[in-house]
Amino acid sequence: DRFLLTKRELEVLRYVARGLASKNIADLMCISESTVITHRKHIMDKLHTHSATQVVAIAFQNGMINLNEW
Repeated sequence: DRFLLTKRELEVLRYVARGLASKNIADLMCISESTVITHRKHIMDKLHTHSATQVVAIAFQNGMINLNEW
């Protein structure tokens, strides 16, 4: 299934939805910025998108993230 994201990808996705930059996400998750960028690329590939805005829209539309989590 194209919406099957890993636990870490979902975590990155939630931070992206909050508008955080890759560097900030990396700091919060205690991983490298390049790892965050890789996660973001995998998320976009799995959701067949080319932008963070599209990723967030698809994630909300499909119940992958919701405002109650914030």
